[in-house]
Amino acid sequence: MSKKSKRPKHQGEPRDRQIQQRVDPENANKLTPLWSFALLDIEGSWRENNARGISAQLLLSDVLPKLKNRESMTWTEILQETHGKTGKSKNHAVSIAKIIKEANERLTQLKLEDIDELFSLRLQGKHRVWGIREGRILKIIWLDEDHTVYPSLRE
Repeated sequence: MSKKSKRPKHQGEPRDRQIQQRVDPENANKLTPLWSFALLDIEGSWRENNARGISAQLLLSDVLPKLKNRESMTWTEILQETHGKTGKSKNHAVSIAKIIKEANERLTQLKLEDIDELFSLRLQGKHRVWGIREGRILKIIWLDEDHTVYPSLRE
């Protein structure tokens, strides 16, 4: 048997690796949003005609254009968007304890029961996108067309 060379296969110095660090919330709010569809609940139909998984047609025609329009905004600007005479926030975190039972059950089916809150992003009228916000990333789960995941007290 021949002896193998003990010379390194790579020549030169190793490249510096950048270690990805979590962005603290204050700094994340100064950044523009990133959208993740890794958790998108396409299969979900846990509520008849409401808050189901996002269909491809609806995603392309309604959701993506509105998300694209927000990509030039910072999270601070998104969080400061208000509506109505009371100046209520359009976009905000909601405790899991406050969402409807069916939504909680669906989170369990999706193996997402360990989260404390979801983020609600208002598209228009009653339309909401629901997801998990981690720093500047919103991991989108559902489109709620009728504001059913967290019903308004006025309804």
